[in-house]
Amino acid sequence: MITSQIKSSVIIPVYNTEQYVDECICSVLNQTQREVEIILVDDGSTDGSKAIIQQYESKYSNVTAIYQANQKLGAARNTGVSAARGKYIYFLDSDDYLAEDMLEKCYTYAEERNLDFLSFDAHAFCEEDVSTVTHNMENAYNRSNIGVADEVIDGKEYWLKYYQKGGIFTCAPLTYINREFFLKNYLFFETGIFYEDNDWIVRMYIAAERVGYLKQKLYYRRYRKDSITVGKYSKLHCISCIHIIHLLYTWITEMKDIGAQTICKDILHGMMLRISDIINCLHRESQLDCVQTELCTFGMGLVTVQAQIWNTDVDKKLCVDVLLLVEKLCEVFKQENDSRILLSMNLEEEKKKLFTYWKSHFRLQERIKLGIYGTGKMCDQLLEWYRKQGVEILADICFLDSTKVEGQYQGYPVYHVTSIKKLGLEYILIASTRYRNEMLQTLIELGIDEKMIFSVPERFID
Repeated sequence: MITSQIKSSVIIPVYNTEQYVDECICSVLNQTQREVEIILVDDGSTDGSKAIIQQYESKYSNVTAIYQANQKLGAARNTGVSAARGKYIYFLDSDDYLAEDMLEKCYTYAEERNLDFLSFDAHAFCEEDVSTVTHNMENAYNRSNIGVADEVIDGKEYWLKYYQKGGIFTCAPLTYINREFFLKNYLFFETGIFYEDNDWIVRMYIAAERVGYLKQKLYYRRYRKDSITVGKYSKLHCISCIHIIHLLYTWITEMKDIGAQTICKDILHGMMLRISDIINCLHRESQLDCVQTELCTFGMGLVTVQAQIWNTDVDKKLCVDVLLLVEKLCEVFKQENDSRILLSMNLEEEKKKLFTYWKSHFRLQERIKLGIYGTGKMCDQLLEWYRKQGVEILADICFLDSTKVEGQYQGYPVYHVTSIKKLGLEYILIASTRYRNEMLQTLIELGIDEKMIFSVPERFID
């Protein structure tokens, strides 16, 4: 195959997925686009994956196989990029597969618009024995109903316009990328860690001048019990999260561009939630001792970071992320009797500053009629956070729910959301991140002015 004829280089890192890799590779071989090279990177598999790869390598001239010691997904993708020759590169996970016209549609769309990269949607499906996935599978990777336009747009502008609506996924397999753009901006992945997509997606959107969205589901995303995204947390998950958080904080303090700062902050919020979840999980499973040194250093660094951020023009929301996480560390390490953490963190003054800053944002201390849409974990944590401050909630609160007709929650009345017009509310707070977009759409369909609606930030979730 002549190099100039290759339209798409499909890079498939493989690690112990012998049960799925056949289906994955065949979905590329069966593409309607024929000018395709497949680069299989075996990342030190210990099951039968290597033998399967060797069979395809010997049978198909457009299949290249590379074998390396286990270095995690980022390193395997980087290896594939270094070998790629196509005009566009695409990263496919070896336990997933593609719609048969995916590459042809992406190539045509990108070429017609001269894109740096484009994104598209996915069908998400779950193996029967996976019990940890609780969100709406149908809409897990679907942006078709949030108003993303068929337009060519700068990467930062795209992010600022669509991220808060759920228009961006930190998932490399949902992007189709111009190889020249990738190499020019050195968009290689962090190696040896998990969560390598998170800082990578930040760098890609900041660098891109021409981004597009193809409003079609072209990818089949599998949830399985032993995959990276739904498996148990380990020491490496914790260290990886700390590493990405450190990168993001460093960039925020160094960047002058407000749009780029915002992109970093949006991802940072999610990573702070993630590490809080990891800490909880390791603590429950009595595994926290394996990362005590790393968390101690991280926790003390957070206090310093918080002080630095508070004295700059950077959005004070970051301080809330830091405060809640440091509180979590204090709580956990108090139970672990680790005095290194406890002695280093005096939070009372920071709490006072932050509470003063945030109290008006949530409007819980204003004498207004406030409807809180949602009756779940986020509501519990938000109200508990206020109560811990020892102050009175003055808002006239009621709760709205999509399933309950009437009742009580946290001592407040609950109404079905369809009765919202009768309640004379002044503001509505969406108390969910998982279903925020669907809930926002419901409120708009019920005739609620978007100026009345605001959301509880994700950082109130453990």
